[in-house]
Amino acid sequence: PHNRLSRNIVEDEDGLSYQSSRADLQHCRDLHQSYIIGMLTNLGSLSLHQIHSMLEMFVSHDDSDRCEMSLSDLHTILRALCNADMVDHANGMYSLRF
Repeated sequence: PHNRLSRNIVEDEDGLSYQSSRADLQHCRDLHQSYIIGMLTNLGSLSLHQIHSMLEMFVSHDDSDRCEMSLSDLHTILRALCNADMVDHANGMYSLRF
């Protein structure tokens, strides 16, 4: 048996899928949440598509291959942030909860 980490599609407990090894999964989740919170802090309310476009621009190229995210995955993260009372969602826009 070998312990080599393979790069493939893995899914976390919230159903998020990443082209990644299991060891990278938490890193990707934390990275995206950090960027999302930063964007909402600095820019106010943003739509799902605006957040997705900005993540594609801002996630470093070193992380982009292993942390690619679909709109569906982003929606799952935003829903989890809403459920954690960190983010509000109204009229298609996401904002920080105060």
